[in-house]
Amino acid sequence: MLGILYSDRGRLVEAEAMYQRALEGKEKALGRDHTSTLRTVNSLSLLYSKQGRLEEAEAMCQRALQGRGEQRIQPAILCNDSCTALPTEALVLSTRSCPSYA
Repeated sequence: MLGILYSDRGRLVEAEAMYQRALEGKEKALGRDHTSTLRTVNSLSLLYSKQGRLEEAEAMCQRALQGRGEQRIQPAILCNDSCTALPTEALVLSTRSCPSYA
């Protein structure tokens, strides 16, 4: 996905635009709680975390977790590269608990 490429290259504003565009399309085509839609929600959550937009990251993570309760998707990770990765079941929903944000 283009959003991943932009994010990896530090082009976060462009990455966000791509994720938002993908999310809108997936919600219309597949529905709000489809597995693919929820993966995009999780990706947007990670991007917001990377940008330091922690409240928005938490809201997206909450949405992904709620949908995950209905759809059995792979556990996601909400943490940046300098954190210890946690499965979503053990995830503290605010990235403020992440050592890099302390």
